[in-house]
Amino acid sequence: PLATPRRKELNKEVNEYYFDNVFKEESTTHQIYTEFVQDIVSSVAKDGINGAIFTYGQTGSGKTFTMQGNDADGGACGIVQLAAKDIFNSINSELSGTECSVKVSYLEIYNEELRDLLASDPTSACTPLAIYGNCVKDLSHVTVGSFEQLMEVFRKGSSKKAVGSTKMNLRSSRSHTVLKIAIDKNDGKENVKVACPNKGNNSSVTITTSILNLVDLAGSESARLTGATGLQKEEGGWINKSLLTLSEVCKKLGQKNPGHINYRDSKLTHILKPSLSESGQVAFICCISPSSQYIEVTRSTLQFAKGAKRIHTWAVANDALVRIDSSSMAAIRLEVEELKLASKSMSTAFEEIFALKEELLHLKAEQSKLTQEHSKLMQEHSILKEEHATSKEECSLLKVKVASLENNAKRVSSMPNTMF
Repeated sequence: PLATPRRKELNKEVNEYYFDNVFKEESTTHQIYTEFVQDIVSSVAKDGINGAIFTYGQTGSGKTFTMQGNDADGGACGIVQLAAKDIFNSINSELSGTECSVKVSYLEIYNEELRDLLASDPTSACTPLAIYGNCVKDLSHVTVGSFEQLMEVFRKGSSKKAVGSTKMNLRSSRSHTVLKIAIDKNDGKENVKVACPNKGNNSSVTITTSILNLVDLAGSESARLTGATGLQKEEGGWINKSLLTLSEVCKKLGQKNPGHINYRDSKLTHILKPSLSESGQVAFICCISPSSQYIEVTRSTLQFAKGAKRIHTWAVANDALVRIDSSSMAAIRLEVEELKLASKSMSTAFEEIFALKEELLHLKAEQSKLTQEHSKLMQEHSILKEEHATSKEECSLLKVKVASLENNAKRVSSMPNTMF
């Protein structure tokens, strides 16, 4: 559909933009996912085709909410939650006869440094990672067996993200984040027997590995509008630099003869080169503000989307023929079964953890209530104590007066009766 054109104030030039979808303010994340993202996720889970989803736009325009949802807002789901549900629904239903393994990694790019958000060691989490080829060295990969486990890993990583408060956003992302979900599939069917010298008969199996990258880009921002100073201004500079590089890369990828494309100008484009230029599917969700105050930033976002739409990729399944001897095959199958049992045990453990968390919240609420009651009783006790002290003082004064009256009475009674 044709997006609403904007007129430039000076030369009255009309800019026209064509996109696959245009969503209104009242559109829900679930609607965006269903119409724009779900087919890509389905191709990753079922067909073994790589996919990447990006959220792009100015700070405060709703990118992170669209991608990650908001647990505090009644459990509002984002692209991450909806995609994870579909992946495990596909594995548990349509791929029930297939051996599957799901691994998750989660990193952020902060001031052009790569940080592992799933690192168990706090020191390692702050140590910049290096890139070899298009891979990140020493990046943590966590195997998950259910939607709940994936969400637990996701929440753990999200709690370590770099965020800050600006005039445009109370909780502004200060880094780009990439959540990678890798799916390995083996249908368990042995192909042609292959004779190998000294090793007997070997079998070959087809292993399919597909990757879904969910990329939440930090917002492009102007220091004039955000009021950023010091470290925040430096962070904004790095963010804008990497977004400019991404824009240039997307622009060149849309050209017939792009020539050399320098992905290494930014860590963001360096690690996402396979998603942007190779055999996969890619989609950009560009968020804009309806405010006329940000019209220039909105126009810049639309120009980026226009360039990104011209990118051409080739969707091909990532199948690999692997030769393996029968004894190793049996060992692998046994290991898969053990992992499935461990996954079920972990699911039960997660359910128990969630139940304990709910019980803990209930106990905390009870504790808060008891604390309030205790505080009230202490206040009442303090008031009664003050009243008792006052009464004690008054009683002492009365005793003094009574003693004085008794003395006066004795003195009067001891005086001789005198007749005047």
